[in-house]
Formats: sequence, C-alpha cells, structure tokens
Amino acid sequence: MLNLHHLSIFHAVAETKSVSRAAGRLLISQPAVSKQLRVLEQSLKTKLFDRHSNGVSLTASGMVLAGYAARIFAMVEDAERGMSDLISLRQGRLAIGAGPTVGVYLLPKAMVRFKREYPGVHLHAETEGPDVLRQRLLDGVIEFAVSEAPVVSSELVSRHLMDDVLVPVVSSNHALVGKRTVTAREFCRQPFVARQVESTSGSLVERTLQGRGLRVVPVITVGSTEAIKQAVIAGLGVAMVSRLAIQMELAAGLLVELKVKGLAIRYPIHHICRRFRSQSKIAAKFLEMLIQ
Repeated sequence: MLNLHHLSIFHAVAETKSVSRAAGRLLISQPAVSKQLRVLEQSLKTKLFDRHSNGVSLTASGMVLAGYAARIFAMVEDAERGMSDLISLRQGRLAIGAGPTVGVYLLPKAMVRFKREYPGVHLHAETEGPDVLRQRLLDGVIEFAVSEAPVVSSELVSRHLMDDVLVPVVSSNHALVGKRTVTAREFCRQPFVARQVESTSGSLVERTLQGRGLRVVPVITVGSTEAIKQAVIAGLGVAMVSRLAIQMELAAGLLVELKVKGLAIRYPIHHICRRFRSQSKIAAKFLEMLIQ
C-alpha cells in the first residue's frame, strides 16, 4: 500500500528537483529525505529519480507517480480551503424546514440578511406541516426545523426558540379604532373572522379565548392567515393573527392592532433537530440571526 507520508516527501522532491530543497521545505534532514525515498522505491519496486550532482530528475515511473501526487495534494489543499471556508462561512449549504407562519413571515427576512453577510452559503428552505417536517428531519433532508407546532419523535429533540403572539386586529376604518379603551368582551362581540380547522373544538384562538371565559362568533372561516387578513381589511370582521404576519399591513395602514388588555395569546416557536446530531456553524449563525 502506498504510504502517504512517503508520497508527500516524494512530491516535495519532484516539485523542487532537489533533495536539499525538499528537506528545507519539509523541515527535516536531507538524510531523512533520502532514506524515505529509498523506502518508497523499494515498496514500489521501481526507480523514481535519477541522481545528479546538481539535483535529481524524474524517471519514467517517477513522472507517472508525480502526476498522481500532484492531483492528490491539490485535492488535499482544496479540502483544507473548503474546511476553512466552511468554518469562516465563506461557503457551505444549509437546508431548513419551517412551519407555515415562520416559513412565510419570519424565515425570508432572516434569509435575506444572512445572504447579505454570507453570500457564498447556499440556503434551502421548505415550508411544511409538522408531519412532513418530522419525516424530512428523520431522512436528513433538512438540518433543523423551526415550527409553531411541536414535532414529536423519539429521534428528535425540540427546544423553545422564541415566542409569537396572536393579537387583535381590525381594519383601519373600523369603529373600534377611534375608541380610547376596548375591553376583551367588547372585541369578542364583533363579527369574527376565524381560522378553518379540522378540530371540532375550534381554532387555537377560539379554544384559548373560551378558556378565559370569552367567546367569539365566527362570521366566516377561511383557510390561511393571508385570507384572514384580507377578510379583515375588506371589513368582514375582526380577527386575531400572528404579529409576525401583519408588519406590512400595519406599516401600510391597512390593519390596526388594538391594545386590548388580557386578549393577546402567546405561543412558542420550536427549534427541532435530530437527537445527537452536532450543529453546524452555519446553522448556529442562522439561528442567531433568526432570533434577532
């Protein structure tokens, strides 16, 4: 078997055409270089160099081996550069999964910021429900997921990453906008735009409010946050939606977030990853930006 240590010495001599110069590059003695070359020639059963008074020259066998050695050590240098670039975030790849709210309203902003700072890193994001995210994590397609809903598996670990808040919103011309104070019961008496869910017990908003002794009467149920926002903007009723999801509408004056004491609903956003899998430096930096 070819010894890589011997090959590195051979490579240095082949490049410098001199045992002494190779010894200087490798920081070892000339006799050590000569000895290792003899061992290599004996193991390969061929002569690699012709010795001259002013240096050495490659034999036919030496020229063949020198070509392989050059390619091998070029790949070693590429590997070292690649690892250095990865550690310094000059290159690399990160695949992320996200729940619907995080994937639409939070992840893109973090991705834009990350790409500005680390343009050489390729980002891939998937927005899915908890069942699909669980399988993508188990299959190793994504490194981690950020989801509003917990993803349960004995092979995964979940930790609290941050909180989101569902807040009461109305259209900009709604009658409640002009009131100095709005009570929770007054808000809940308004026609309510609700989230369509499969559960017979209603949406998270409805269940949470009911637990607080409050009740809403849905005037319409729709299947997405975007549909809820558009229905409220059109004046169909009031709603409670993620604060992450309404930043553009608030800035444009299309929606108004009411300050109603005791009505906001806080819920956690989870970071989920494979158990016992080490976190890459790219993933750690991206999560840091996501939290910021």
